[in-house]
Amino acid sequence: MLTQLINTISFISIYTIVTFLVAIVFYKPNFTYKLLVAILIVNVSTEITSLYFQLNKIGINNIYNIYFILHTAMWLYLIINTLKRSIKEYFLLTTFIVFAFTNLIFIEQSNLNYYTFIVGGIMYIIYFMLKSFLYLKHEQLTIFKSNSFILLSTPLLFFIGFIIIFGFRDSNLRFIKINDKDLYSIISLIVNVIYYTLLNIYIFKNFKSYE
Repeated sequence: MLTQLINTISFISIYTIVTFLVAIVFYKPNFTYKLLVAILIVNVSTEITSLYFQLNKIGINNIYNIYFILHTAMWLYLIINTLKRSIKEYFLLTTFIVFAFTNLIFIEQSNLNYYTFIVGGIMYIIYFMLKSFLYLKHEQLTIFKSNSFILLSTPLLFFIGFIIIFGFRDSNLRFIKINDKDLYSIISLIVNVIYYTLLNIYIFKNFKSYE
């Protein structure tokens, strides 16, 4: 069983758990940080549950379908709550949640919910870009030097990378081999490493700001 676990667990799973532990060690009681910890709890729970299911040869689609909804919804809530100028902007989050559950119940159902991830990721990227252009237009440049901007930038490449993978899932693109590794594995590793590295940078900078 131990050998099977070692062969199954990935570097990303380990990095996810390590990042969560770092976040707990350097915990700070503010709303944004609490929401970040909640996101990491979802990520760690998904990795551990997925690992358990794989070891017991149980399908993992539903685990990731729930993950797609929770992970994306929390990031959308975080960016809207941080950058909003009007309460109406929460309509974007409501739209995503309604679409995600519609997709889960009526469209892709128990299959892997690619559309949920793609639509949610595109929503986040567009919202981030529009807000960035708005800050540039009004010459409010301090936001780009803030720790909050690092946090909000964290999932961008993660979303972009997997949108490309999921968007071209029916083509042969994801099966291209580079040094015996398929393109999916390479992109997944790169975007996850960047994702969790940026989270760790945010955690350390946030901790220092409280010293």
